[in-house]
Amino acid sequence: MDFSDEEALIESAAMSTDNAEGLVTLVWYLNTLNFGLRGTHEHRQLKWNDIKLMTVNGKETLEYNERLTKTRDGSKCKNTRAYAPKSWKNEQDQRKCHISAYKQVINNAGHIYPIKELNTVNLYKVSQHLKSSM
Repeated sequence: MDFSDEEALIESAAMSTDNAEGLVTLVWYLNTLNFGLRGTHEHRQLKWNDIKLMTVNGKETLEYNERLTKTRDGSKCKNTRAYAPKSWKNEQDQRKCHISAYKQVINNAGHIYPIKELNTVNLYKVSQHLKSSM
């Protein structure tokens, strides 16, 4: 997807923090872009405790704690990443900020699930509830 496609989706609210469907789409897109998640299977298996909101050198970041996947099954050392993928706050464009979108999902999901329970619930299940409740 190029910049103009991204802008068109944001302008049309298909990827937006203004509605549940757009929020889920935005988070899935940013997870793919920043963490290298591929396909729906990796997204559906994603648990909330796989992504940690952290502060590094005074700046907020999301860090992805990758579990085994189809291409990274643990059998070959070459298939493991040397570092955990991170996503930094987008200061230039809040509409594309992974951290802001993640926080909004957490805030909205907190009305559906107790925060402690969120760590064991997968993103797909939360996204289905968000779509029906926002």
